[in-house]
Amino acid sequence: MKEKLALAHNTVLQLRPEKGNQKNAQQYLSLAKTYLECGMPQLGLKCLQNAKEFMLCAELCERMGKFQEAVNWYSKAQCFDKVAHVVERNPSASALSVENWRLRAAAAHLHADRESDALNSLSSLPPETQIRFLKSYKRFGPAGNLLIKMGRRNEAAALFRDNGQLAQAAEAAEPKSQMAAECLLGDVRVHMHLALAHSEDVDQPFRLLLMRVESGLVDICKEVHVPLIQAEAHFLLGQLQSDAEELKLAYHLFDKLGHIMGKVEALAAFLDCGQGGPDCVAWLLDALEGLLNVIVAFCSKFGGSQLTDAQTQDINHCHVFYGIHEEPNEYRILKYEGSRFQKLWFDLNDGSTNHFAASKVSLQKAREILQAHMLKLLKYLVYKVRDFSQQNSIEICPSLILGLACQQEGCKKLHRQISKHDINELVITKINDIHLLGILLKAEAELKSDDLVAVTNLMPKQKFEACEGLLSLLFPKHFHLRHLSENRKGFSSLLGRIRNGSYFAPVITKYMKDCVEQCSARERRESSDMWIKVFCASKLLSKTKEHLELLHQEEEHFIAMKNKTKSDILPGKKGMIMNTGHCICFFRLFVDSMSYFQNRELADSMHYFYRFLKLIKDRQSFNHSLLPSMGNLVMLLEFQFLLTFALFMRVKHQVICLPRSYLTILNLWELLVNVNLTNRKNAINTYAAKKGVESRLTNHLKFLVDSLSSCLPRTFSKECLMSGEMERAVVLCLVVLVNSGIVSKIDIPIRLYLSELKVKLESLFADVPSRLMACVGAVNSAKRPIDVVNILEGLLKQRDDEFVQDFSWENSHYGQNSIIFQRVYHKRFGERAFSPLENLNEETSFQEQKMADEHEYFENTVEEVIVQRQRNQKRKEATQIRWRKAFRKVMLCLRMLSPLRVAARNTSFIPAVVNNKRCEICGVVFRKYVTAEEEEQQQQQTEDEPDVSEESDMPEHEDATTTKGHCNLENHMQRVIEYSDYRAFFQHSVDPVLWQAKEVKKNLKLATLDPLQQERKKLSELEKDITDTAEFIRQTMNWQAGKDLLLSKAKELENFLQHVNGMLSKEMPSTVALEPEEIEDDHATFEEIQPQTYRNKKCRKYRQRGKRR
Repeated sequence: MKEKLALAHNTVLQLRPEKGNQKNAQQYLSLAKTYLECGMPQLGLKCLQNAKEFMLCAELCERMGKFQEAVNWYSKAQCFDKVAHVVERNPSASALSVENWRLRAAAAHLHADRESDALNSLSSLPPETQIRFLKSYKRFGPAGNLLIKMGRRNEAAALFRDNGQLAQAAEAAEPKSQMAAECLLGDVRVHMHLALAHSEDVDQPFRLLLMRVESGLVDICKEVHVPLIQAEAHFLLGQLQSDAEELKLAYHLFDKLGHIMGKVEALAAFLDCGQGGPDCVAWLLDALEGLLNVIVAFCSKFGGSQLTDAQTQDINHCHVFYGIHEEPNEYRILKYEGSRFQKLWFDLNDGSTNHFAASKVSLQKAREILQAHMLKLLKYLVYKVRDFSQQNSIEICPSLILGLACQQEGCKKLHRQISKHDINELVITKINDIHLLGILLKAEAELKSDDLVAVTNLMPKQKFEACEGLLSLLFPKHFHLRHLSENRKGFSSLLGRIRNGSYFAPVITKYMKDCVEQCSARERRESSDMWIKVFCASKLLSKTKEHLELLHQEEEHFIAMKNKTKSDILPGKKGMIMNTGHCICFFRLFVDSMSYFQNRELADSMHYFYRFLKLIKDRQSFNHSLLPSMGNLVMLLEFQFLLTFALFMRVKHQVICLPRSYLTILNLWELLVNVNLTNRKNAINTYAAKKGVESRLTNHLKFLVDSLSSCLPRTFSKECLMSGEMERAVVLCLVVLVNSGIVSKIDIPIRLYLSELKVKLESLFADVPSRLMACVGAVNSAKRPIDVVNILEGLLKQRDDEFVQDFSWENSHYGQNSIIFQRVYHKRFGERAFSPLENLNEETSFQEQKMADEHEYFENTVEEVIVQRQRNQKRKEATQIRWRKAFRKVMLCLRMLSPLRVAARNTSFIPAVVNNKRCEICGVVFRKYVTAEEEEQQQQQTEDEPDVSEESDMPEHEDATTTKGHCNLENHMQRVIEYSDYRAFFQHSVDPVLWQAKEVKKNLKLATLDPLQQERKKLSELEKDITDTAEFIRQTMNWQAGKDLLLSKAKELENFLQHVNGMLSKEMPSTVALEPEEIEDDHATFEEIQPQTYRNKKCRKYRQRGKRR
């Protein structure tokens, strides 16, 4: 035995380490066996080490009871499963836990592509640890299967979905769940894009796709009650089947959700199916508004401008719909979910399929693709709006207005009696044209120069033709279309759409400025017609600020020119009222008159109109531009006559005989000048009679008759005859004759004009409408007012199927005073007859009866107007001072409350927004106006009985789809209380836990123990789970149940934080190394069997010296 051991020592000492020498390894193994047989395991261990047999080294150490060394050797041999078994039996053998060693073993198996062995290594670990580990090594299949076994199917589906395995995700998700529906929708989009990429086999893939997914999409539409999922499913199903009804339903669902791009794409697909018509114009305009908002939001985003909350939401919706995800410097294309962005790229590259493999795109490229597609949609929808509007456009033939037979062959204009429906379609068409023009003008102003060409080509040739058409419809030269304003509620809804729409005001404002700029300097100061047109346009918006600013600019310009030239000969001087240092335009008198009418001060309103017309008569003859055209003048006189007659009814309880259309004129002006369309009180109802009012009304009526008679000779022209102005003037004259019993001798100038008109019509004009000729001939033969009533009824019946009625004022005991009407009571006129014209001499001809102080009254006009302007300026300055004081107080309060907002800045809570577009507390999306069908239904419901009583012609309450109406609902108030409780709970119970989690994550970044890094991943998952749950609650708006749902997750996170803090406190300051003690790769030496020799002479010399001493 000793010889054998000595031989082994000699052999070991003679062996030299050589890397990769198999012969030496075999000799070391033989020597190890010898040493073990001789009972020297330490030397045998060294021999096994030099032979690189680490597994045998570990087994030998384990038999020797050296478990820590065994752990090291097993680790060196990459046998982590063995290490785990050793540590499991002897926990003190390693600083790391059994769980950590099993994770190391699984990682080693996965690196060697032994998945089954890795799963065996993980089998004894907690499921959460296994899932977290498999996710980190991107083994999503085993992780998903494990989640399914645990019953967490939706989590498994989300895992598959995040990694592009949509088919597996749909199978893994809960049946009929939102997750399953989303995965199925993504799978459908993927197959659609695949069929597009292989265009040569388009038909067959689509046929197979329909067979496979059609039933699934139908199930989604019926069983998944998530609006966005339903909208997407209906949209895809409509695209696959070319089903217009499915696309229409998808449009309405997207519209209800406020999802702009989904709504636009669904509407475009619906129109591509050959569907749609004039009823879709309201949808198209709404879609164009939203599309333009998205385009502007993208321009602001890439232009560096600050985005609003609504713009941010629109951009996020757009990203989700087109399947792109924004990253710091690029967009990631979600191609595994069937990103629609790939389809846009496909269309932009003329069918090239190379981009289908791309997964990322630069920000600039994505912007170009999206904006090109949106501009293409914008152009398409604009053409569709114009096409449908032309299909629904109605034009009234001028021959119908005049009562002549149309001589034009194939005339497509309206030749039948004008109905309510025709008027409604006319007005809606004009409003839609203005709406479209407003959208294009905003696009022209917001877009950059690169995209302006596409928008400029969409502009109409005559930019403001729609505005001219609407004004000519509301204020025609011929008779007023009574169906337009007969129903106050219907007309107020049309005005409300113009005033509440954000795209109407810029168009009409630009139209007003264009009207002024197109005129010369003289016309801007003297033209009544131009300023009446501008005034009427401003009243459509219920805004006089723009109109007054234009007047003020012209006045300032005139003063500057006068001061500069120092001359009295200036263009337009006669239209200006001069005073020392001041100058006002003559049209301000009319504006003041209508302002007083708006403020229910009727006496002042009539008086300022008198000043306005009296100034024109005094300054120039009636042939000058200061005097309005015949159509405008008769329109203004009609309103003044009607106002005077109404006050006679109110004050003297007179019965006035008027055409039915005259009451609609009063409705028209009252609704135009009123800012609040819901105000039920009219000007007549609120009028309070003062002393001397009867004499003032009598004088004003005489002045109106004199003004009418003075301008009537202007109707003796072919132009006035063919435009309908002559007939309108004749009807007004007949109305005055019928009611001539109110004031004596007011019939004389009217009868003189009518007798002269008969001669003119017979001698000068050939094509005279028969009804006008018959009316003029008959009225000259009339002896009594009752005869004129019959003549007027016949003319109105032929003209517009209209009739004459008796109007009177009724004082109700319940405070509901109003104008009432009934059929004409012929006996009321008695046997009263007109005075014979041939018995009248020149002295008895009617002359204007002026008031005693008229001259002084008129001379003070300029001073009173200037004083009133100064008072208004002082009132404005005082208001500004009060606002400044209030602003300072608010800023002081904000500074005092700033410490209380510090806590709110660190919150993770995303507040719900309530604005004029949506209420995120209740999930309600507000509509700006009703659709065409709903508007027509409302019209039909309210058109049956025309509104005359002011107490019943307005809606009782606002529509609940408006912001104000919704916020007043009891359901909304209850939801606000629930939301406030949820917000307080989140800030007091969830925010502190999330903040603590962030602090713990910072500490975990500094830790080096592998278990702590695993806990860090779990902490991130729990934190994300809470944020996802909060977002889910915000989307579903289930505030009451959301507190319970978040409370459990917050407690789970809090318990886990305590566990992690305990692990961090146990970690040694020196930090134990992650890896076990590494065995040096150097060759093991056998110092214990080497002979002791002195290696140099110097050491021997010192040794000898020590012995001598």
